Amino acid sequence: MQNLCVADHMIEDVESGEKKIAIRVGKVSIQPGPLEVKSASGIWGSVQVVVEKIETRAVSALTSDELRACGYASVDNLLDVQRSCYPCINESTEVSVIFWR
Repeated sequence: MQNLCVADHMIEDVESGEKKIAIRVGKVSIQPGPLEVKSASGIWGSVQVVVEKIETRAVSALTSDELRACGYASVDNLLDVQRSCYPCINESTEVSVIFWR
């Protein structure tokens, strides 16, 4: 089964159905269908969801709703947070937006 890790503090929101989206830098290999969402530390249990669609676009094309759903206040906030892992990230960097139910 395909899987995806999220920050530990977000696993409860996935479980409750509040979190239904993830943004990842680059193209992902995730496909529509069953997905196991795990906590990054592995301490918390996993949650089974169903991926409905994956969209690929530039960071600058992310909506404010998508950004907020992933814990970012703005595009600039996403860029600041992600630069520690992706030093060259910018507004034209391609990201995958994963939607599930």
